[in-house]
Amino acid sequence: MTVYDTANGTRLARFVSPAPGASLLTGIDLTPDGTAYVTDSLLQLVYRLPATTIEDTIASGGTTTLATGFDLNGVIAPHPEGAITLNGIESDATGRYLITADMASGELFRLERATGGARKLTVTGGTAVFADGLLWEKDQLWAVQFGSDGISRLTLSADRTSATVTSHLTDPALEHPTALLRMGGSLHVLRSQFASATLDLPSSVAKVSGI
Repeated sequence: MTVYDTANGTRLARFVSPAPGASLLTGIDLTPDGTAYVTDSLLQLVYRLPATTIEDTIASGGTTTLATGFDLNGVIAPHPEGAITLNGIESDATGRYLITADMASGELFRLERATGGARKLTVTGGTAVFADGLLWEKDQLWAVQFGSDGISRLTLSADRTSATVTSHLTDPALEHPTALLRMGGSLHVLRSQFASATLDLPSSVAKVSGI
């Protein structure tokens, strides 16, 4: 994972997995205090990168090895070796909890920063299988579903231990979505085109309403 200067494209710092070649870094989110959390899709880990570590690494212009913040081995259901599991991750507005998704099973997990604990959410009304990017606002969670060209919207319980799928859509025009944000009442979804033999350039973002 690399940090660049947005003004000129200069590489400022680099952060690497403790198991190079055996891991796959996919999702990242920042909590309100500036701590970054990064999912490892092959090792079922979430790395924790404090703001001070980011700042120190930038100051030195060097490389830092990521440290584990949450270990979900034993919490996530067993998968075949090499399966892509943890992917999207999103913090709530307070920074107390994070939610991450196992895209292989569709299961969601609540991560509690104060304790380092991980708990599977009970999901009803649908599934978050293939969940990639997540968006969390108050008690609403959106998940783009990479493998099905879908988006699901879920309502979370007050204690964030359960969720209900309240709406869902699929559209091949989403072209394997991987990330999203909400602006002006609409979702803006990144089309990855990962399944395309040739890319349709320039890349584009889909604007989605009604979910």
